[in-house]
Amino acid sequence: MIEGVLDLCVHWLSPGQAGGTVVLVLAPSAELRGGVDYADSFPCPPVSVRRRQHFPAFLAAMAQTDLAVVLDADGTARRMGVGLRSSAEADRLVSDARGMRHRSARRFSFDHPETLVFVVSEDGPVTVFSDGAAVAFAEPSIRGMAARPVAPTDHQRCVRCRRLVEVVHGVSLPQAAACPVCGETEGFEEATIVGVVKEVPWLTAGGRSVAPTVSSPPAHLDLGDVGVVQR
Repeated sequence: MIEGVLDLCVHWLSPGQAGGTVVLVLAPSAELRGGVDYADSFPCPPVSVRRRQHFPAFLAAMAQTDLAVVLDADGTARRMGVGLRSSAEADRLVSDARGMRHRSARRFSFDHPETLVFVVSEDGPVTVFSDGAAVAFAEPSIRGMAARPVAPTDHQRCVRCRRLVEVVHGVSLPQAAACPVCGETEGFEEATIVGVVKEVPWLTAGGRSVAPTVSSPPAHLDLGDVGVVQR
């Protein structure tokens, strides 16, 4: 599913200079209550990122609005022209210097860990946000994916935003590491940040909570790896 969204963003929206935001709802029953503004939204035909023949329709529709498209867990477009709202906590803790589109997407992902948010810049680069952090970045001039460290990792909760961060301790760095969500450095003085941990109640297995780590600082995506989608 994520591969389909990346294919759409990297190979269609970005070359088509159609800047936009795509929200992928990972939990089938998530309603995103309070986080979305449907005032300017419009219904859309049953297009899906699982089908590349639907990508021209996505491109044409998204070129007409600066607002977001929301996808269900199966990749089907739920609504287009959707405004993204953020809580006061997200406004206080999370920011992004690249402008309103990136900032609102990043804050929305902080408030809604049941989502991944993909932002396509009008000048090409694609950023993926999860839990308030930028977790992946793709642009035509960069190839290859950043490797995860092979050293044992620990989980550490940020003292400011309270997000769970995966780190490697005991690594001396030229500058202090910082929480990938809010930028707090306290507690990360001798650590390498591996990623922000997605903590959501619907991710369970065998009665125990499952907390997958999403790589951050952002990994560079190999564009060749996202070009094939099951039809």
